[in-house]
Amino acid sequence: MIHPDIYATLSNFSEAIEQGNTNPLTAYTELKQLSDMIASMMDSVKEQAIEERRKYGKEEVIKNGFKIELANGRKIWNYKGSQRWQQLEAQRKTYEELMQKAYHGAKIADADTGEMIEPAELSFASDTLRLTPIK
Repeated sequence: MIHPDIYATLSNFSEAIEQGNTNPLTAYTELKQLSDMIASMMDSVKEQAIEERRKYGKEEVIKNGFKIELANGRKIWNYKGSQRWQQLEAQRKTYEELMQKAYHGAKIADADTGEMIEPAELSFASDTLRLTPIK
C-alpha cells in the first residue's frame, strides 16, 4: 500500500498537469528525479529483500498485494569461446555493414553469389526526451 501522503501528493501533481497548471517539461523532469530516487532506493534494498524472501523457502509470500517469488536471473549464453561462432559473427557484421551501405544507395554485389545485396530497413523507435543534468 502506498503511503497516503505520497499518494495524495502524486494525485495532486497529476491533477495539476492535467489542468495545465504545471509546465509538462517541468513535470517530466521532476518525475524523472523521483523515478531515479525510487530506482536507487530499490537497488539499495534489493539484496536485503532477496535475503528476506529466502527465509520463507517455498512458502507463499504476499506483501502489499504482491505475491513475492524468488526467481533465477535471466539466462546468459556466451558463444565467444567458439571459433566458428566468432567467424559467423564477423561475417554477419560485415554483411550488415554492406546492407547499410546499400540502404544509402551503394550498389553492392555479394562476393560469393554475385547477387545484389538488398538494403537494410531503417526504422526509429518512438520519440523520447533525453534529460542531461546540468552541473
